[in-house]
This record gives sequence, structure tokens and C-alpha cells, in this order.
Amino acid sequence: MKMAPLQAMEFPSGGAPPLVEALAPPTVVIPVVSGVCSIEVSVLTDILRRGAVRVILASCSCSGVVCDDSSSSFSNLKPPTSKNKTITCTRGLKITADTTIEEAIAEGGRSPFAAVAVPGGMPGAAKLANCKTLVNELVRRHKNKALVAAQCAAPAVVLAPLGILDGAELACVSPAFEDQLPQGVSVPLKPLNRQQREDIENPVPEHIREAYLKLQPPREKEDVHFDEKTNVLTARGVGAVTEYAFKLLSLVKGEHVAAEVKFAMAGWDASPDGKVPCMARYYRPGARDPRGIYDADDEEFRNPDCSVLVPLAYGSDVANAVVLVDLLRRANAEVVLASIEATREIVGVRDLRVTADCDIESCTSRTWDAVICPGGQPGTSRLASNRHVVDLLTQQRDSMRMHGAMDEGGAVILAPNGLLDRRVVVYDSGESDPRYDAIVAEEGEVDPSMVPYGRLRRRFGTPSDGPVRVSCNRAYAHAVPKALKHETKYDPSEFLVTVDGPCVTCRGAGCAFEMACTVASYVLCHDGVDETSWMDRVLSDLTCPRHMAFFA
Repeated sequence: MKMAPLQAMEFPSGGAPPLVEALAPPTVVIPVVSGVCSIEVSVLTDILRRGAVRVILASCSCSGVVCDDSSSSFSNLKPPTSKNKTITCTRGLKITADTTIEEAIAEGGRSPFAAVAVPGGMPGAAKLANCKTLVNELVRRHKNKALVAAQCAAPAVVLAPLGILDGAELACVSPAFEDQLPQGVSVPLKPLNRQQREDIENPVPEHIREAYLKLQPPREKEDVHFDEKTNVLTARGVGAVTEYAFKLLSLVKGEHVAAEVKFAMAGWDASPDGKVPCMARYYRPGARDPRGIYDADDEEFRNPDCSVLVPLAYGSDVANAVVLVDLLRRANAEVVLASIEATREIVGVRDLRVTADCDIESCTSRTWDAVICPGGQPGTSRLASNRHVVDLLTQQRDSMRMHGAMDEGGAVILAPNGLLDRRVVVYDSGESDPRYDAIVAEEGEVDPSMVPYGRLRRRFGTPSDGPVRVSCNRAYAHAVPKALKHETKYDPSEFLVTVDGPCVTCRGAGCAFEMACTVASYVLCHDGVDETSWMDRVLSDLTCPRHMAFFA
């Protein structure tokens, strides 16, 4: 029996078959332009792609020209071209966009987007507000009640002038832009705590009420808010980017997907029991200020010219590296991204692309205050096999300067190269400490269990001291050297950040902020938990979650 040849099937939409469209992953467009916040772009992209969301980084144009100038001036703008995709974000970080906004919107006409997420950062948000193609797409989505998301300055600078927030009662925005929200739109507050509820139910007497209220802390504001009426998701500063990304992922893919990704990233609220957050572990007194760079009498940065090296390889977790670099550069530290590859453009895990500052060979001849390796596979394996990276880490260890790795780096980079064998221990030298002697002379008796910091010294331990303690991804915990038999509770995947002498490690990609704060507290200033120096000086504009104070 002769069969007729198959004919190409045509669909009314002119696109893919309906079943293929239904099975395709949802698409989220993130418009980028020079001056946007690098953390917001990279972390949001990373988390969404972990949840199998197709993310398009689209470079935008202002009044028909591409904004690739890092300054707020528009004098050097270039005509839009498909090849012009390198964007200079805040703190000098350069990321590579996937396409232009015009090409992305043209694709959206064939297959609608699940959401458009506008990042913050200045002057990037102001430039995005001048992008006609983006503005038209946002207005169209608002009319159709399609999902729109914005963070930091973007809700006030981009969405508010377009009327997208009209009709919404609440919206989150960076504290510096709260006064630019439309009339009738306020910042949501967190639910009342127990003390505040008791004050309402049992008010204090009127004659002491005013003085009582002055002593109470102000009510905290929400970091992320989703308005169901307008279908708009907003978030505060960059410190809320992780919560913002998980909320957007839950809206696009579902709560179960967001929960799976959160657990895989081992963040602060992804402890095994799902209830108790695992915080930082510090070993031995005096280890929290290994270089003695903080003066307790003057809360100032005593090491303002510190230098930090972050090596990168193909397959590295670029989002982790960006968080580390951005936060340290906010404190005016010199942070260098060094490529171990033949090119400076690094294609990281989940196809995030960033341009390094230099190659690793040019970094071997100088001394660094810290050398920190990001996680991500196969990036960590490539870093572990690079002789320049291993030599730099070994020099840091031998000179007792800070070194470490993120995520699986403790097991993949440090352990195989013998960097966990020699543990640094702190001991009491017994020498005189003039500052301590003055306190004893003034106050008389002091706690005999306290050892003054001026008498502490460091040395490499013996085999009886065991290996260096680390935090790492739970999937790689078996590759970490076992602790001594009497330390049965040692679990490398338990604590977010572990500091053992000059070695600092974290257990997962969800601990990038905590890792960055810990490194900064060592190389820049002290590491007290009083929220006075590090939080006020560097993290105040991040509007970080409350638990970040523990890493200040």
C-alpha cells in the first residue's frame, strides 16, 4: 500500500505546536543597563534558573541608543547593535546580556513571558525608565494584569511614573525612595511581635506612654510584597534579593519548586529540620580577629587598603562571586576578579557570564589579605587543578592570612591540596599586655578565665589538634577530613559559615551574603555582633534581613 508523503503541519499561531508550548519552561525577562545592581541581576538569574525558569538578560536602550556607559552621562552612548551586550553594573562588575530588549520583546510576541523583573541600582533604574521599548512592554503587561516585578529603586523610579502602582495600597521600595511612591501607596509593615500585641491589648498608663514608646524599636518593614490586585511584586534593597527571587520563583513555578531550590542552596532558613536557622561557628578564642587589625578604642577601619582576590573558572558560581565582590567593594576594599582561563569572559554555571579584571598569572607576585574561591561545578574542580590558585592558597595558609572557599570548595579545592591538614591554633603566650594590666589596675579583680587578646599568639597545631574545620555542601561532606573521635558532633553541612583560624568556608550558595560579611569583618574591621560598625557603615543601604546582624 502506497502512503502519501507527510506534509508539514501549520498551526494558526504560526509558532510551536500547542503541546510544545505547554511543556516549555516559563520565561522571565530581566532588563539590564549600565548602572543596575549586579547582585540583584546575578542572584535573581541564578535562583530562577535553578528552578528551571528560562531567564533572558536583555540589554536596554534609552531613546533609541544602548546605555552602555557606566556614568550617568549620556554623551558617549552608542547605536544599538546585537553585539553590544556587555553591561557595566554597579561596583564595576561587567556581565554579559543574552540579547537586546527589542529581540526579547519580539520573541515574547510569539510566546508570552511569565514575568518581567526590573532590577534596581542607580543610575541604572533611571536609565531603564527612559527605555521606550521596556516602558511600552510594562504598560502593556499592566493593562493585561500580567506579572511585573521590581526591586530596590525600580518600583519608585520605573513603575510609579507609569501608573503601574496605582490602585495598590502597599509596595516595597528602597528606603531612600519611599517618598517617591504614589499617593496612597505605603510600605508594608511586618506583623506585630508579642510585645507590640501586648502593648495594644494592655496599654501602659497615659502619663508614661510617651516615654515608653520612645524606648521601643520601630516596627520593621516587609522586605517583599506581592499585590494580588495589580499582580505586581516589589522588594526593598539588595539585601532582600534572595527572598525576592524565591517569591518570584514560587509565583512562576510554584511553592514546591521554590522550597526545593531553597533547600538545595542551603540558605540560613533551609536547615534540615526546617525550623532552626544554623548560624556561624567560630573555633577558639581570639580566632575572630586573626590579624589584630581592629582597635577596640576606635571603631574605624584600620585596614582600609585591604586587597581580596577572587579567582574564577569556567563553571564557577558567578552569583556567589558577584555577591562577595559587590559587598567588599561597598566598603572600598580592593577586590580583583582573576580568570584562570584563556579569556577574561567567564561562562559560569547556569550560563551567567562575567568579565574578570585580569588573569591569574598577574596576581601571583603580590600579597593578598584574603583569597576566596567561589563554588559551582565544574568551576571548583578547575580551580583545584590550577597551580597558581593552589600556590596562592598555600601561601595564604603558610603566612596565616585569610583564605577559603564557598559551597563545595572546602571539599573540592582545599581538602585534596592538603590545605586542611595544618590547623592554626591560638595559645596564651603569658607575655605582658599593657592594656590588660591597666584594666586590672583600675578594676581590681577580673574574670580569671578571660585571656587578654594582647597575650594570644598563633602557631600551627599538631596532629592531635585534628584537621581544619570547614563548612561545605552536604553532597560533598564525605570528602572533608574526619574530625577527631571525641568530636562526634562535627558536621560540615551544619553551619552556614565556619571560621577556623584564617580559613573561612560556607556550606552552600544560599550563604553568599553571610560569607561576604564574615570575610569583610576580618579584612576590614572587627566582627562584633553589636550592629554598630559593619552594619551601619556598609550594609545600611542593603536593608538586609535581621539574621545578617549575627555576621556583622
